[in-house]
Order: sequence, then C-alpha cells, then structure tokens
Amino acid sequence: MVAAKKKAGKVHATAALSTKKRVARRATGPEFEIKASKDGASNVLYLGHLPHGFYEKQMRGFFEQFGTVTNVRLSRSKKTAKSKGYAFLQFQSVEVAAIAAQAMDGYHMFGSKLVVKVLKKADVHPEVFNGANRVFKRIPWREIEANRHNKERTEEEEKKRAARGRRAAKKRAARITAAGIDYVFEADGAGGDAEEPKAKKAKAKTKANNKATAAAAAAKAATKAKAAPTPKPKAPPKAKQVATKATTPAVTRSRAGNQKKK
Repeated sequence: MVAAKKKAGKVHATAALSTKKRVARRATGPEFEIKASKDGASNVLYLGHLPHGFYEKQMRGFFEQFGTVTNVRLSRSKKTAKSKGYAFLQFQSVEVAAIAAQAMDGYHMFGSKLVVKVLKKADVHPEVFNGANRVFKRIPWREIEANRHNKERTEEEEKKRAARGRRAAKKRAARITAAGIDYVFEADGAGGDAEEPKAKKAKAKTKANNKATAAAAAAKAATKAKAAPTPKPKAPPKAKQVATKATTPAVTRSRAGNQKKK
C-alpha cells in the first residue's frame, strides 16, 4: 500500500514537472498574440487536406498575398517528419484571416480540395504555435535504434538480455496455450537455454520421425528399382538392300545375236 502511494506520488510529480516544462516552452511574444473580433473569430486559420509538397515555406509564400503572416505550424510526424496533412496559420489581422478563409476554402490544389476555417479564440490551444517558424529536423530513429541494438555489451548485460528474452518467451508460450492452440513455441535465440525440456523433447521426436520417414522412402525406392525387369537391348535395324538390274554392254548383245543367226 505504501509502495503504491509512493509510486502515485512520483507519477503526479512527473506530470507536474512536464506541465511546467510545457508552460516554459510556450510561445510568447506580441507576434504570438491571439486576436479576436466581436463575434469571437480569431486571426488563426485551420488548413486541412494539404497536398504533398505544400509545406511551411510554400504556405507562408502563398498566403502572404492576403496579408502579413506571423506564424505557420505544419503538423508533422515525430518519427518520419512527414506532413500529417493539416496546419495552423496566423495572420496579423483578424479581418485578413476571414478574407483568406473565405477565398481559399474549397480551393483545389494539386488534386486536393483545401479546407480553410477560421478558429474561434476559445478553440485555439495556447500551445498551438510551439515550435512554429523553424525548420523541422528529422530524427533518425531507425539509425538510433540500430546502434542501440548492435552496441557491444558486457557479460552482465548479455545475461540480463538473455533473461528478458526467456521471460518474454515463456509469456508468449503461455498466451499461445491459453488460446487453445497446440503449438510448441521455440525461442528465437533469446538466450541459449530458453527452450523448456518439453519443447526440446518434442523437437528431438520430430527430427527422429523425419529421419525414419526419409529412410523408409529410400528403402522403398531401392526395392522397387531391384524388382523392375532390366530391358533387353534392341538389335540395330538391318540396312535395306537395293536391288540393281544387271546391265550387259551393247557389244555383248550384238555378238550373241550373230551366233544365233549362224
């Protein structure tokens, strides 16, 4: 009970500290002042359905044709730095913001239909322009994670890593069993002896069955090969003899005819 209270106190203290940090980072100054008209409309626009390539620099240059743009903040992904497709833009004048919204709402740009709305002052978050007007630097999360994963570890760190892997493997196997799935889970290099004795026995039995099946198939193939009669070699085909008529010279025929006359 005491430990739970201490943990809750730490959580509340951390939350209060993060709140103080956010307040300290809050954008302040006359250029960040949110103005409003009598009906509550502010000088901040919401831009939605932004096309690819229409980023901070392009938005500022495009909307400055209506008037002075004080702040532009495009929502981006912290992991990939890609645009999320919406942004907030602040004009110096409330009237100019209303004119720009009326002119650009529903405007077609690069295959996208823009959504431009004037926000009420009550709907504008006080931290909406935190980090505005600066180039977003992409953080190489994949490279950082790869370096963390591939860093050299001491023997003690390797033991802790192996123990975490074994615990995770046991939890995963328990979830598989609880789901009613008859499957022997094998740990993928979590730390050497992560496999349980039952899993090792099942693996050895499977290997033995595979070997027995392969041996039986080989023996069957050998028996079938012995039982098959050997084919007799065929005799080569005889060459066809072409009959030729005997031709007697013309001189021989004439001599035979003379002898008959005599």
